Amino acid sequence: MRVAQLNACGACSTFRAPSVVAAGVTEDVYDHLDEYRTYGGYAERFVTDHRAIDDELFTRLRGEFTDAEVLDLTLCLAVYLGLGRSLEVLGIEESSPLDV
Repeated sequence: MRVAQLNACGACSTFRAPSVVAAGVTEDVYDHLDEYRTYGGYAERFVTDHRAIDDELFTRLRGEFTDAEVLDLTLCLAVYLGLGRSLEVLGIEESSPLDV
């Protein structure tokens, strides 16, 4: 969702994947999205200054995630960054309830 905010993507910002909701992610999580500075900052740096991602950040990430999860997170960020920008270029402003 932070990537959606940074992309200013309305379709992405309002989308709630059924699988994510079923996994227990509540609106409360989204309500605190603007507090990203108190979290790891990986999405923020990935979108705005990817060259600033350093060993210190990866050490923190590996304290919370396995290498496979860090890879998955990185790939998800890349996909969402590109998707959000593509939707804006194409003028798509609404989301679909499909779980993709």
